[in-house]
Formats: sequence, structure tokens, C-alpha cells
Amino acid sequence: MPQGTSFESAFATTPLCCPSRVSLLRGQYAHNHGVLDNKNSPRQPGGYEGFRELGLQDSTAATWLDDVGYETFYAGKLLNGYENERYVPPGWDEWYAFSGHPKWGHYEVNENGELRTYRQA
Repeated sequence: MPQGTSFESAFATTPLCCPSRVSLLRGQYAHNHGVLDNKNSPRQPGGYEGFRELGLQDSTAATWLDDVGYETFYAGKLLNGYENERYVPPGWDEWYAFSGHPKWGHYEVNENGELRTYRQA
């Protein structure tokens, strides 16, 4: 018996990493939240820096859920440019985000505001 789900006609509204991730966090299309690229530039906001500059971290699914009493948990990659960060965005009760790009044999994780390095053999 096969397990799992297949989506034969699935589409991403914005096929770029950062705009798509911000859309998930905010429940908006990229043209509404304004993060339009993976890197920030003077021409258009992008990546983690654009997300912060626009103040979008202050109103996300995490803050909305946290405000009404839910426990929130994040694990994984946040946005391009979130590197060597101890910052935990508002609304998250538990936070485990990659901080930067994994390097050969090790990677850094922001664990609730503390940077930890993990090594692999």
C-alpha cells in the first residue's frame, strides 16, 4: 500500500526561496509583503535584511498564534542572510534555525538565541 501524498498540479506563487518563505510566515503574496528577492539591494528588498528592514518579523503566523496562547516552534532555515545571528524573531517559544550556510563537516544553529556549532565525521 503506497504511503504519502503526491501533488500532480502544484504551483509556487513565487519560485524564489526568500519571497516564498516570507509568504508562508505572513500569509501574503510577495507583491503584498515586499520581500522580492533572495538578497537585499537598494532597488528591492530581499532576504533576511529586507525582511527586518520592512519590520515584517513583528507580525507573522508565530506572533498571531503566540498572542492567542499557542506554543510555537521553528526548526530549519529562515532566510538567506540570517548568518551568525543570535536574534530570535518575536512569537517563537522554541527556535532552532540554521545560522549561515553549512560548511564542510559542520554547521551553526541558533538555539533559542545561543549559537552552537555541530560537527559531522
